[in-house]
Amino acid sequence: MYAIIATGGKQYKVSEGDVIRVEKLAAEAGDTVTFDQVVAVSDGSLKVGKDAAKASVSATVMDQGKAKKVIVYKYKRKSGYHKKNGHRQAYTQVKIDKINAQSRDCAMVSVVVKKNRKKEYVGFTCNGHAGFDEYGKDIVCAALSMLVINTVNSIDALTDCRVSVTTDETEGKIEVTFPDGASKEAVLLTDAMLLGIQGVIEEYGKKYASLTFKEV
Repeated sequence: MYAIIATGGKQYKVSEGDVIRVEKLAAEAGDTVTFDQVVAVSDGSLKVGKDAAKASVSATVMDQGKAKKVIVYKYKRKSGYHKKNGHRQAYTQVKIDKINAQSRDCAMVSVVVKKNRKKEYVGFTCNGHAGFDEYGKDIVCAALSMLVINTVNSIDALTDCRVSVTTDETEGKIEVTFPDGASKEAVLLTDAMLLGIQGVIEEYGKKYASLTFKEV
């Protein structure tokens, strides 16, 4: 099985277990990232376009680094102008964990944390909620939803951080943004929420929850 993903303005052909370098992502070593821009995927038969749009590729960040230096030299004859510059392109090295050829189960809670280039929190989005799985299993999703909701309420009630919240009950979506940036207290509460989500993933697996980071 393989997939062709798009990230950072480039396309990569990947298989499970591959280690590749992509354009720099706002994530740290050990974080899980999801590439949802899938151009094509093959699991015995090739899928492209709308058939591949529902697929995703999950990976683990291994390292952040810079490529070898590239020398850029500019010269204008007869004018005596010459200029030499060097550039090292930043990259993120990731290991491909799983290619999800099918769309994810609607019972899963997906949390996407948004950061800027300075790795500061911009906000986060939670998709999915309880009620889509058989009795007894949706309690995991319900616990995650309550964790996110309690975090939002705590930031709003206990800090001076300005927070914007939009919800979509039909899709089970909660979108949170920090228009003026996240305060220290908001960062602390968000970190606590992420630790809780990671704990649920480690205990119950990625079938019910996913946690990814996205640079905006």
